Parts: sequence; C-alpha cells; structure tokens
Amino acid sequence: MNSGEATPVGSDRRRRRRRASHARIRSAARLLFRERGFDATTVDEIAARADIAQKTFFNHFASKDALLDELAGAVLAHFERLLEFECKRSDSVELRLDGFFLSVASEIEEARILTRDLLHRIIRGASAEANGSLELERVRKAFRQILIEGRERGEVATAPSLEFQVDMVSGAFITVMLQWLNAPEYPLRERLRETARFLSFALVSFNLGPKPLASEG
Repeated sequence: MNSGEATPVGSDRRRRRRRASHARIRSAARLLFRERGFDATTVDEIAARADIAQKTFFNHFASKDALLDELAGAVLAHFERLLEFECKRSDSVELRLDGFFLSVASEIEEARILTRDLLHRIIRGASAEANGSLELERVRKAFRQILIEGRERGEVATAPSLEFQVDMVSGAFITVMLQWLNAPEYPLRERLRETARFLSFALVSFNLGPKPLASEG
C-alpha cells in the first residue's frame, strides 16, 4: 500500500523539479541574451548560469534555436496581454493602438539586444518557417478583434473589407519593427506613435466617403 502511494508523490516531485529546471534555463538564457545577444551566447554558458549540466539543457530543448523559439512565443503572448490591457482601458481604436504601440516601444527600449533577437526570430522566420507564420497570425488576430469592435461601434469603416484592414494595421506594425531591426538608431517610439495616428485616421476617414482626385477638382 505504501509503495503504491509513493509513486504519485515521486512523480509529482519529478515534475516540479523539471518545471524548476526549465524555468531556470529560460531565465538564464534571457539574462545572457539580454547582456550579450543570442549568437554570442553558448549552451554551456546558459547551463552554467542556470546551474545545470549541459545534458539537462538538452533534456528540455533540442537546441539553442528551440529555446529562442519558446522565448519568442512568450514575447508574443506578452504583446497580446499588453493589447488586452489597452482594450480594457479604452474603447477608442486610436487610443488602443497608440497605447499598445507605445507600450511595445517601452518594452523594446528596456531590453534592446534581447528584443532584437526575438523579433528577428518572429518576423524574419515567418517567411521560411510554418511556425513563424502561425506566430504572426497571432498578431493579426489581436488587431482583428480591435477592428471588429471598432466597426460595431461605428468608429471604423465597414469598407474596405475587414481582412484588408487587418492586413494594413498588422503590416504597418511589422514594417516599423523591421525598420528598427535594420537600423538601430531608427526613431522607434516616434514612428510607432505616428503609425498609430495614421492608421486611426485612415480607418475612420473611409466613413467620410470617396473624395475627388485633385485633377477632378
């Protein structure tokens, strides 16, 4: 009877130890990637910082790239939470986009090296890897919900199509990120704020009806 009860207890203990080791590896990697960057950091250094054997690292992650993939997914989840927070704080599409874009800028400025590596993984990997495309679809899904709610309130035009609007909003956001990835001195915060205002104006101005071209005046 006692031996039968020991198995679940021992199994639970092993799961707790595994979760703790996994968390230490992630934490150690984040610190090292933040200090030195992904390419300059080795698996041995991550294992040493996490106080585990190298073999233990590979029990949790197939490679350093697999670890970066997991961290990139966590960043997307964090961005989704930031957007959810802005949605709870305001009903305005403009304020939601502005608040979210500025929150992202603050996060990036606070951990520039780490964020650069993670965004490279998310954005540039999307064109070559199926999981990257799925990750970017999470960005589209979050923006889609804002636009749906804006349409329901009459704040966002119902033409052009919702999917076109989602393409424009998510595409503008990703383009600004790519500009920053290519040029470290790119004025990220300023461009994100300008992008939020431009998108808000464009989404609403369709409700005003088509305007004649200058040549038609």
